[in-house]
Amino acid sequence: MELPKGITKRDNRYRVSVQVDGERKTGTRNSLDAAIDLAQSFKNGTWENSAEVHQLKGWNFKEAARAYMDYRIEKRVDDKTDNQSTQAEIDVVRHEQTKHFDWYFKKLTNFFGANTKLDEITQPWVMKYQDHCLFEKRYASSTINYHNSLLIGIQNYAKVRGRMLKDHMRMETQKRTTKRERYLSYEEEDSIVQWATALCHDDFREIFIFYLNSGCRLREALFLRWRDVNFFRKTITVGLTKNGKNRTIPFDDTPAEKILESRNTGKCKPTDKVFGAINEKRLYYLWWQMRDELGFGKDVTIHTLRHTYCSRLVASGLDLRTVQQIMGHHSLEVTQGYSHFIPSMLKGVGAGLSRLRADQLNHGNVVNMLKVND
Repeated sequence: MELPKGITKRDNRYRVSVQVDGERKTGTRNSLDAAIDLAQSFKNGTWENSAEVHQLKGWNFKEAARAYMDYRIEKRVDDKTDNQSTQAEIDVVRHEQTKHFDWYFKKLTNFFGANTKLDEITQPWVMKYQDHCLFEKRYASSTINYHNSLLIGIQNYAKVRGRMLKDHMRMETQKRTTKRERYLSYEEEDSIVQWATALCHDDFREIFIFYLNSGCRLREALFLRWRDVNFFRKTITVGLTKNGKNRTIPFDDTPAEKILESRNTGKCKPTDKVFGAINEKRLYYLWWQMRDELGFGKDVTIHTLRHTYCSRLVASGLDLRTVQQIMGHHSLEVTQGYSHFIPSMLKGVGAGLSRLRADQLNHGNVVNMLKVND
């Protein structure tokens, strides 16, 4: 059955949305007949006598961005906390997520204008923002794509709530460039440990070793609590992950085990942070200082330690599926992207092929590869 113009059915209810004298008027009813009567009352002006019907005004960009940001923050808080989380932990997560989204939404709001109505945003305007990100700010492809997803999210959030009439405008999806990931050699690892030891930066040295032997992301280690450490099973449960899902990391027979045992004084509460003596600001400061003094380039970041851990797991012969589970990658393709060859592993490949050829010649097992598929 075709519904009258201005009426749509959603979840067994009928939504009325008509434009009268340049203003959008909306309402919902449980039956089609009631929805038709409501639409008619909108058109003849009698709708103002009904307390059940409301008129929604279009949001400007600041209003829409704020509403969508609050929605995303609370959703992230729900994903990253559970019934064991204390109020203090929830507040920390909310504060971190607010800082994260606030930066992006300020960039978008400053460009499009706080008082600009969402329906006034045009496709050429959006493409101008894309050029601004690409050529003026020189953002990475992943950063531009994230801006794009937020811009679309703001518009869609407003549209389904009757605060925007047009369909959303979007930028072009940027193809991510494939670059060689940086990792640390064992010599570079030793030089960083020696630097931290010489300057008595014990907290930095210990969290550095932990990162390098756990594959944790930056905040996963900083927010790790003693209740997440299982000394019996020799595992760590990471709940504050990028994709919001828990994952388990083994630490038996690794330098991370010694770090955790040395920091466990027996007086620690389950909710205490494992690395509570060092915060993110201090960690970054010491990292930049170390990088400058040891002559490392800017491509050596804290996240490099995660790349290094993943590369070493693959180099040890661990299958990619297991590596994927430990690293918490959402797909095997991501794991394969991290597991590039370590140059030292390439040494001896030619000698190995020569030995294989010699062995097969000696045993008369030479295969004509051109006829294998015949």
